Amino acid sequence: MIERFESDARRHASATKDGVNVAVRAGTQLEMASLPEWTDLKTLVTEISTERLHDYARRFEAIEFILKFENFVFSSPIIERVDPGQGYNWHIDSGPSQTEGRFLSVLAYLNDVDAGGATDFPMQGASFQPRQGSMLLFPPFWMYPHRGAPPRSAKYVLTAYFIIDSAA
Repeated sequence: MIERFESDARRHASATKDGVNVAVRAGTQLEMASLPEWTDLKTLVTEISTERLHDYARRFEAIEFILKFENFVFSSPIIERVDPGQGYNWHIDSGPSQTEGRFLSVLAYLNDVDAGGATDFPMQGASFQPRQGSMLLFPPFWMYPHRGAPPRSAKYVLTAYFIIDSAA
């Protein structure tokens, strides 16, 4: 996945829903949406994330309740490379326009990062060091502010969201 990302010329500066602002988020990203050569990996990521979603739902009754209605979709995954000195400042994943349907965030680490680069959740007193293959699922709401601290070596992360589909 990292090799494919690095060889794809459509990579661009990391952005939020409000656009590029390196004071908030700095890195290089690529969204898998509508890119035929990414379909195989997008399908794999969707399958694995959906399996993890059902595991998560068994532990949290509210998520299990949402899944009963089957009106949710998985967003197009975004791959991001965060270089030393870059990162994603404190934020929440649901709130800005066009993000209000998100009910669960998915963060998967694509490589190990030994120094820096942790995902920090101050309200939960938790910090997660990137380890290849590990995945975080968490609510995107105000009670889960978090950040991606600057790594000391390149960090590759995949981000996606489970979204309530109001059209369903």
